[in-house]
Amino acid sequence: MNRALVILFLLAISAPLALNLVGVDGADAANENRGMAPFPQWAGTWQSATEYPDGFAHWFEDHFGLRARLVRWFGEGRLFVLGVSPSSAVIKGRGRWLFYADDSGLDDYIGQQALPAAERAACRESLVLAQDWLR
Repeated sequence: MNRALVILFLLAISAPLALNLVGVDGADAANENRGMAPFPQWAGTWQSATEYPDGFAHWFEDHFGLRARLVRWFGEGRLFVLGVSPSSAVIKGRGRWLFYADDSGLDDYIGQQALPAAERAACRESLVLAQDWLR
């Protein structure tokens, strides 16, 4: 049993590299909010040799095999198995509803902070003007 577990573990951690070696790219540039790291170039100079390991690490972090699928599984596992939002910018509501919360909208909804007096006066004036126009 222990050998089977060790073999399964070794297969799981070596799968992304093995997929890269056979040409499978795990990057999904369409779902990223940034550019994917390019494969580093080695120009034969000392500077390029010292920059190559970091460049390769950045490339591999973006392109390792199964990356897009593993990221998706991570988010789905957090949402459907653990019942928490996969993102700090999203709040999970009732009935599988998700709410964007990175714009202080939740604070506005629950009245966390009152509007400053000048903004309250401007809102009131705007509402009075709209009411007068509607009459």
